[in-house]
Amino acid sequence: IWCRLVPSKVSCFAWRVMLDRIPTKVNLVKRNLLLSLDFGSVWCNQGLDTSCHIFFECSFAYQVWMLCLEWCGLFAALQNNFISHFE
Repeated sequence: IWCRLVPSKVSCFAWRVMLDRIPTKVNLVKRNLLLSLDFGSVWCNQGLDTSCHIFFECSFAYQVWMLCLEWCGLFAALQNNFISHFE
């Protein structure tokens, strides 16, 4: 995560994702900052709005990742969680 070639704000965001500290619906409810009974993903309505779902399980996110990889000229299999990307 902490690579000189990566901007520090990107590294900090990646660190927060890894620690599940981004403001997802599930995390906001846990902190009593959101009163909601709807924990569904705003992007695909197929899973809970968690960090893991948003970045790795969501069908919409998968399409975005594929477009980004294609744009960079990379072809890789996506992992199902954040930590697997760094192993």
